[in-house]
Amino acid sequence: MDLTALSEEYRTAADRLQERLRELRVFAQTARGEEAFAAHRRIDALYAELYDLRVVMDYLRHYYD
Repeated sequence: MDLTALSEEYRTAADRLQERLRELRVFAQTARGEEAFAAHRRIDALYAELYDLRVVMDYLRHYYD
């Protein structure tokens, strides 16, 4: 596997994470109390992870440029 293929793996992971974030945002709209707080904490953590995935994906995609 070369770095370009690895960047595609990161893209796939980022796409799955983006979908999970959509689901959590829907859940957070109706959650109350501790569930809402936990959902928002999880959303914040996943956004940080998504950012990292995208940065690494972009780096790997353009490594050979």
